[in-house]
Amino acid sequence: EFVDELRALKLVREGDNPESWFRAGFGDTADRASAAARVSRDIPGENILRSYQHPEIRARMEMNLKKAEVSRSRLDSELGETGIMSGVSGNRVPSLKAFELIRKAKDAESLAVGLRTRFDAPDVTVEQAERLLLYTRQLDSFSPALHIAKREIVNLDEAVHGGFSVDFLGLGAANQNATAASLAGVRNLDHALEAARLGERGVTTEFQARLNAFKDKIGEIAKCSGDDCVGVALKPLSQDQKRDMLAQLAADPQTRGVRVAFVSPGVAKAADRSLISVHGESIEKALRSRLEKEMPSSRLTEMTFGIDMRANAAGRGNVDVLIGTASDVRQVSAPESQRIREALARAIEDVNRELAEEGLRATYRPQF
Repeated sequence: EFVDELRALKLVREGDNPESWFRAGFGDTADRASAAARVSRDIPGENILRSYQHPEIRARMEMNLKKAEVSRSRLDSELGETGIMSGVSGNRVPSLKAFELIRKAKDAESLAVGLRTRFDAPDVTVEQAERLLLYTRQLDSFSPALHIAKREIVNLDEAVHGGFSVDFLGLGAANQNATAASLAGVRNLDHALEAARLGERGVTTEFQARLNAFKDKIGEIAKCSGDDCVGVALKPLSQDQKRDMLAQLAADPQTRGVRVAFVSPGVAKAADRSLISVHGESIEKALRSRLEKEMPSSRLTEMTFGIDMRANAAGRGNVDVLIGTASDVRQVSAPESQRIREALARAIEDVNRELAEEGLRATYRPQF
C-alpha cells in the first residue's frame, strides 16, 4: 500500500523500485546481520527476513568478495608502481589519496585526469579508472555499519551571535582504504567481515585522537556529533579571532585537515544559520576541488580554509575565504592568494548552480 501511494503521488521515478528500499537481515553478530540486510536489497522477490547463513546471501557475498579480490589483484599488477596503490606488493590497495579522488570523481574520465595529475602518472587510462570505480563499488557490501550508542544533534539554530561549523576531511576515504587493506588476500567470508571491522576500529581510533586535539584547541564552545562539530559564539567573533582559530588548527597535523564555515551574527531565521554553514562547507569543498587542478596536493594540505559566510539569510550574501597555515611552513604568497580568490569565485558559482538545481535561488557572491 505504501509503495502504491508513492507511485500514485508521483513521488518516485518510473525506474525506481521502492519494494527494495526496506529489507532486513539477521545474524549472530551485528556485522553479519547488517551484511544480510544489505545484500537482501539486491534479491528480487518477496520482502522477507533473511539470515546471514541463507545460502543465497552467502553465495552473493562470497561472489562479491571473489570479484573484489580479482579486481584488486589486477589493479595491483597494473598500477602498483605508480603510487596510486599502497601496501606490500601482491596485497596493494588504492592509497588514501587515491580513494579521496575516487570519492570525488563524477565519472571514469574525470578520475583518470585526477590520477594523472596527483600521482604524476600520465599513462593511467580511463579503463583503469573505471576498474578503480568498480572495485570501490565491490567493497561497499563489506563496509562496516556505524554503531552509535547515542546520537546527539548539533546545529547552529541558537547562534544569534554567529558561530562556526567544522567537518573533518578524509574520513570516508580513510574507511574505504582500511576496508580495502583488511580484505586484501582474504578469501573466507566470515574472516572478511571480521577483518573489515578491525580496520574500521583503527580508523575510529585515529579519528578520536584528531577530535580530542580539536576540542583541546577550541575549548568548550565546540559541540560534536560524529565528525560534525559546531561552535555557538557567545559574542560576535572578530576577523582576528577567526584567523587565530584557523592558525591554531593549521599548526597541528591532527587538526589541519578540516573544513570550516563561519556564520555571521544577524541571521534572523534560526534554521538559516545551520543552512548557511552547510552552504559554506559546500563552497570549501568546491574550492578545494578547483585548487587541486592548479596547486600541488602537498601544498594544499598545509592550508586550512575558513569560509566566511557574511550572509543574513540562506542563499544571499557575500562570501570570503580566510586561510590558516602553520608557522613552520611557507606562508601564502600573493600569487597563491590571488589564485585562491579566483578559485573561490568559481566555487561560489558552482554551489549557486547546485543549489538552484535543488530549488533554492542562491545569489552568493565573493566579498572582494
